[in-house]
Amino acid sequence: MIDNRNEARCCGCGACVDICPQNCITMTERTLGAVVAAADPARCIQCGACEAVCPVRWAPEPAAGPVRRAYAGYCLDPELRDRGASGGIVPLIAARLYDHGYAVYGAAFTGDRRLKHICAETPEDLRRIAKSKYLQSGLDGVYTEIRKKLEAGQSVLFIGTPCQNSALRNFVPARHREGLVQVDFFCRGVPSQRFFDECLAFQDAVDGSSTISYQFRAKPKRAASSYYFERTAVCNGVVKKTTKLYFHSLFEAAFQKHFTLRESCYDCRFSGADRASDLTVGDFHEIDGYFPGIDRFKGVSRIIVNTEKGGQLLDAVRDQLWLRELDMEELQRNGLGFGQKTPRPKGRDAFISLYEAEGIGGLARGPLDRKRYRLHELYYHLPKYLRKLALRAAGGGRR
Repeated sequence: MIDNRNEARCCGCGACVDICPQNCITMTERTLGAVVAAADPARCIQCGACEAVCPVRWAPEPAAGPVRRAYAGYCLDPELRDRGASGGIVPLIAARLYDHGYAVYGAAFTGDRRLKHICAETPEDLRRIAKSKYLQSGLDGVYTEIRKKLEAGQSVLFIGTPCQNSALRNFVPARHREGLVQVDFFCRGVPSQRFFDECLAFQDAVDGSSTISYQFRAKPKRAASSYYFERTAVCNGVVKKTTKLYFHSLFEAAFQKHFTLRESCYDCRFSGADRASDLTVGDFHEIDGYFPGIDRFKGVSRIIVNTEKGGQLLDAVRDQLWLRELDMEELQRNGLGFGQKTPRPKGRDAFISLYEAEGIGGLARGPLDRKRYRLHELYYHLPKYLRKLALRAAGGGRR
């Protein structure tokens, strides 16, 4: 029986809810709105199905083979490249497999701004599942739906977090995985839907506006960072779209400080090399150190081929990519490979206490106060050559 009194023992994937024959498992909100699975002991029949699919309790056999390949790459089609958070690799793969009859699953916002995994029914749905979303998606019924499609002979592409991919691999019997393609990404961790909703509601109240849509990653011209967000809102009957640096968003400022992740994310069991996916993708902000002259702000991806199936998929779209092979061992030495867990911030407990006492307003007046980012604002308004000099002088990284 699933018993998650310790939040760190649940990654929030929801596979146990889908598999339970008694429908006695629910996802309940805990710290900062993170959802945690809990079973009703009075209705549980101790069948063990939930524990068998739980990726925290039962890690699936890794999909990865003995040989991996790593690449830097981006989509040559500027529209597809812009559609992705980094190099447009996932939108390209999703479009190709969609055109070849695959059922394509990824996270998209619904009309009420709830993030859920959907099956793309139209090209517009493919656009909806593109780009990064920095919160946990709901998968109610999705695992069962995918398994039924695979059992019926339908091929499926699933794009999700490493823990969601591990849960799906547990959920789908090995005999039905031939038609399943899995893609994950380098994941820092996920905040909750509730915290995101509360941040937007607070911003709406401050502005006297109503948010229509929100994009976690935007690529404005002459960007000074890889971390801009785009918010579209209605104010006094006028629709306005704004693109700003991350610290102008309470939600993204908290995310960048790693305060709002699930407890399980700080001891992530899925960040290592034992991936359930065929491909792992992510940002490659460090491209200058490998291939100078590439504009990282337009988007460049790290691509790790985990399986033969993943290699065949990448080969199928190779002619549509700028692609350069990387040394996997060098990436690992430079901290750009697998196993990079997000450390639990020292200030997280104080952050939680302030939130529980004063809500989002208390955070806006405290650790997320924009006045704390005055030097950041100044830095990002400097010309590019001065930003490089400032970075060298500080000996620090960049965002």
